[in-house]
Amino acid sequence: MRYPLKNNRGDYVGHFETSTGVVYKRLYENPHMLKIPKAWCYDRSIIDDIKQVVDSITGMTMNHLTFVIEAQDTGKIYKLPWSTFNSKCWELDRSHGKQLAVALHEWKREDSNSQQLSLFS
Repeated sequence: MRYPLKNNRGDYVGHFETSTGVVYKRLYENPHMLKIPKAWCYDRSIIDDIKQVVDSITGMTMNHLTFVIEAQDTGKIYKLPWSTFNSKCWELDRSHGKQLAVALHEWKREDSNSQQLSLFS
């Protein structure tokens, strides 16, 4: 099942694919990546929503999750398992509500040009 993810303003920002445990975001890197320090952020409310969905699925835990961000403007794909997200994130609020950030160097980066199909085809 595909569970839509909405930010603090109620805008659709991605989805959680419950069958695979993948949390997808597709965005533009330049305006959306935190600049100082370089990091990717998720609204705390999104993480809380995902936790509620995971709790409702028999046999699934947060350790089954992988975060995937596809940057449309650069063709880069960033991946991170829940265990790293959970241990390396910090909370911030820079006028977009409470967010959880993970430094860029923690994410595994791939070039979408090396993949046959986009994650969002």
